[in-house]
Amino acid sequence: MADFAKEMDWGQFHSPRNLLLALELSDFLLYLVRLSDICGIDLGKAALRKVELNAIKYPASKQYTATTTNNGSDGTVEMCD
Repeated sequence: MADFAKEMDWGQFHSPRNLLLALELSDFLLYLVRLSDICGIDLGKAALRKVELNAIKYPASKQYTATTTNNGSDGTVEMCD
C-alpha cells in the first residue's frame, strides 16, 4: 500500500486527519491500512493487544449485560456487570 501511495504521489493528501475524513465503507480497510502505515502501527499487534486488554477488563468469568443510556436515544451501549 505504501509503495502504491508513493507511486501515485498521494503523500501530499495523506495526513492522518485527511485519511480519517475520507472514510467510505468500501474503502475503509485501505484507509485504515494506510493510516496505520503512516503512524507506524502494526495492525495485527494492535488488534491482539486490544483483545488482551479487553480480556483483562472484561474477564470471561463474569457475566455482562448491555444497557442503553439516555433511553436508547443515542444508541449508546454500556457494559455492566
